[in-house]
Amino acid sequence: MSPPTDKDELATRKEIDEKLIAAGWEIQNKKDMNLVAGEYGIHGIAVREMDTDTGPADYMLFI
Repeated sequence: MSPPTDKDELATRKEIDEKLIAAGWEIQNKKDMNLVAGEYGIHGIAVREMDTDTGPADYMLFI
């Protein structure tokens, strides 16, 4: 029996994006970040590849 294969990063990101969108999050890239987008009090903003002191976070969530 062969070991399971890892999803590539693009496929994983697509799956995560779909789940965040289904949960009401707006997905944005860092260079296009607009933290006041979406409906107030309803939607959060998920920013991809956000910088931190220890390196980029895959997603940073803002509510």
